[in-house]
Amino acid sequence: MKKMIIFVFLATASLVAKAQIDTTRIDIPMKDGKIFYEGIVETPNLTKVDLYNNAKQWFVDYFKSSKDVIQNEDKDQGRIVGKGIIFISRKDNGSKGDYNDEITIQVDVKDGKYRYRIYNMTIIREVSYNALTGQNPYIQFFAEDLINKLYNNGKLFLSKTQCRVVLQSMDVETTATIASLEKAMKKRDNF
Repeated sequence: MKKMIIFVFLATASLVAKAQIDTTRIDIPMKDGKIFYEGIVETPNLTKVDLYNNAKQWFVDYFKSSKDVIQNEDKDQGRIVGKGIIFISRKDNGSKGDYNDEITIQVDVKDGKYRYRIYNMTIIREVSYNALTGQNPYIQFFAEDLINKLYNNGKLFLSKTQCRVVLQSMDVETTATIASLEKAMKKRDNF
């Protein structure tokens, strides 16, 4: 009898696990229903001060205007939070679109390690110039809206194929941003 109960439990568990397979075919990190990139990186021989200075310099170099990018910094706590823009280009089936991905980046540092977090991704696309208003209007939506569209839960103006391509491009650019941060954080200023 015990074997039968265990068999039924395992069979049910495997069906539930299969039902949770990502049908979007895109491996995007999620936390609490939001796109959320996070990593902890060990950096032996680098102090909290070294890492803090490296992170601050990375914000300056990567986003060109740290004054506008850095929203909050606390050297004692070892935290820098900034907002930046990553450029995303979408090309599929002869159509294309360029987007800006506004992101929040948080870097926390301690002796010998740091943590990065990238979240609050808002996608912005300018549309055609409006001669009547003299403005370039834009469309704004959250990155999670792309995923919702892929699961038939969203009403985004993009097709599922376009959503998939934008998500893939966003992931590539976010991963490149993380790689740039990781490279910058390894530096030791021996001046």
